[in-house]
Order: sequence, then structure tokens, then C-alpha cells
Amino acid sequence: MNRSRPRYVLRVAQFVVAALITTASFTATSYTANAAPAEVAVPGPPSPSAAFAAENEIAASQAERILAGQESFSLLLATLETKVATFAGGAIDPAEDLDAVILFTEEPGAIVRKMIAEVPLRISVVTSAGVSASELRGVLERSHVALEASASVVGATGYADFATGSVHFDVWLEPGAELSEVQRSARSLASGSVSIEIRQASGQMPVDEFNGGQHLSNACTSAFTVRKSGQGGVLSAAHCTNSVSGYTFGGQVESGSTDAQWHKATGPSNRIRYTSGGATQAITTYYAPAIGASACNYGAATGYKCSTIWTNSACWPGLGCGFYAVSGGVTSGGDSGGPWFSGSAAFGVHKGSAPLGFANRSVFTYVGNALSSLGLTLCTTSTCNLA
Repeated sequence: MNRSRPRYVLRVAQFVVAALITTASFTATSYTANAAPAEVAVPGPPSPSAAFAAENEIAASQAERILAGQESFSLLLATLETKVATFAGGAIDPAEDLDAVILFTEEPGAIVRKMIAEVPLRISVVTSAGVSASELRGVLERSHVALEASASVVGATGYADFATGSVHFDVWLEPGAELSEVQRSARSLASGSVSIEIRQASGQMPVDEFNGGQHLSNACTSAFTVRKSGQGGVLSAAHCTNSVSGYTFGGQVESGSTDAQWHKATGPSNRIRYTSGGATQAITTYYAPAIGASACNYGAATGYKCSTIWTNSACWPGLGCGFYAVSGGVTSGGDSGGPWFSGSAAFGVHKGSAPLGFANRSVFTYVGNALSSLGLTLCTTSTCNLA
């Protein structure tokens, strides 16, 4: 049964007084990447629409429409965040009468309204958010740095809630440290209407999931095929060991919101493995998925599964903020380095699992960050443009 109101809009209603919501319907127009996978005709990956429909309690037809439109919606949000100062966030958040929501701190102009109308989804536009997305990310990042630098804190995870204009952290404290003192110190970094919520974490610190099944000889999974200066290779996670049988280490970055390494290989194509039986899927593009978008993963330990993007602002202890996390903890040891994707679009490189928002969630590096940090190009043709 369809939910009558979207979760994202409900959270906005709880935190934004007198929110003006204008709803408009628009009709406008890990699998493991091998160095040279067999070019055979195989079925595509199982459709994630059934899982998406079940998770969001919507009809299959609506799920299929949203999955068909999630790329254009995601690209729109990426443009708005970089070009429109009043943009405050957005998400795919389906209900009976709409598919997604976009937030602004004031009424957007005609050009922005036209851009929204061109996305083939039913989109609700909220024009009274209390803080912009860029300001909220700034508070999140400064607060995370301060928490990690505190002598009382062993480590911290966190994320920004764009619907409520707040940031949230789980912290692991040194023995004898007082949570109240950490809270007072961090909240001094808040600005404007942004609130900072900090709670003491229970259980172990986040883990990089590389200690399980071995599709690579370093106990990790590889992600996508890449190239650099005429040399092909495969992408994986930097926290995995650098020595991989059959490959030559090419470099790595493990800082900020990036955990990625690559290994040189001959004859890469753009196909990736997504089943233990070896079925492959072509990758032809990549983009930064919107919150709420469907995302699938293949890992050496847990195989193929799908979830939805829960945040694009996750903070990792010892690193930074800007990782992606999905709605559940669907991965395990051995999945590190594996691909996150939707259809033929690459999303990211798996990192591990972390407690975020009162749940354990699987976390990955956005593939665009991995590529730019390492100076790589994603393979999107059968020859990786090396022939």
C-alpha cells in the first residue's frame, strides 16, 4: 500500500514552521571487475524495482518510473547544489501522490522551476527550509574535525539531515570522558538555525570490510575498470592491502571522503561481475545518486543485493565527511572495494559499515571522488578506449 505522506516531507513539517509546500506533477519531457571478462551474452542484473517497491511501500509501476527517472533527478540535484545558493537538499521519497522532494530557503526562480519541470518525476518543492545545503555541510565538516581533534573522543561518525537542517554524530569516548563536555564544545560550532546532536556510540568503531571472501588475493573485491595514460586497470579500496596477485599496484588515496586504490591490468573492458556465477553487466556512465535512489552492490562475501541511498554526507572516523551510506547494513567482510551501481551507471567503491542514525549502514566512496583523486577515467566502452 502506498504511504500517504513521504518521510522526507514529514520530517520537514516537524522542524520547519509554516512550510509552504507546492506540489507539481511533471510529465516533461559486488560484482567484481575483471581485467578481461568474457564478452558473452548474459542476462542483465536482477531488476531492483521489486526491492525498491517493497522498501518504500509503493506500487511496482511507481517504482519502475522512479528508477527510470532517478538519474535525471540526481543530476538535477548535483547542479542545484553547485549553482543555486538557496538550494537546501532533496531526495527521492515516494508517497501516493509524489515521487521526490526538493528544498530551498526561498522561492526558486523561473529558470530553476523549468529545470525541475523537465525531470519526469512528480516533485514537491519546499521553499521555507531554514538553512542551505552548503551551510549545513560546512557545519557538519567543521564539527567532525573538532570532534576528531578532541582529546576526549576516540572517533566519530556523522551525517547531515537536510530535511531538518541538523547534523548528527555518534562518538566513541576515551575512558573517563564526559559526553556533556563534548556536546558543549561541539555545539559552539553551530551556525544560524543549524542544530548539532551528539550521542555516545555503543558497540565497536566502524569497520572496513576486507577480512572475508577473496575474489582478489588481498581479501577484497574489485570494483570498476579504469584507465590512466593509456594503461588499463581495476579500482578497489585503499584500506585493502596493496599487493594483489596478477596486478601491479598503481596508487591509492585514503583521505577526506575518498578510500580508493587502483591496480594496473591489461585488456580491461567496461563489464563488471555481479554474480558468483560470473554474469557481467556493462557500465556506460556514472553520476552522484540522490538520497533515496536505488543502489545495488556486489561483494565477494555477500553477493548481489540492492538498497537505497540514505545519505551523501556520512563522516568516517579518521577521515572526513561526504561518503555515501545506504539504508541498511547489507555488506560483510570481503566486500570492501566492491562496486555500488544502478543498471549501467557506476556509483561507488565499497568501504565498510558504520552506525549512522541509530542503525548500522553500508558505506561507500563516490566513484567520481575516487576517479578525480587518482587521476583515472572510468571505462565505459568494451575496449576502454585503449584499442
